[in-house]
Amino acid sequence: MKKNILYLLLGILALTSSCQDPEYVLPTADRQGITSLTALFTSGPYVDKEAVVYTIADASVDK
Repeated sequence: MKKNILYLLLGILALTSSCQDPEYVLPTADRQGITSLTALFTSGPYVDKEAVVYTIADASVDK
């Protein structure tokens, strides 16, 4: 019986403590972020060739 009560209390504690809101962290610099991504092949017949190029058109968007 003591084990069941202990497990119940631990379960309640885990449920109530895990429902915290994430804290937003402000950026420490006022720089422009990533504006493009490029994937390159590193092996095989296409070594050092671009696989995908993705450019971000609007740099003011943060997501």
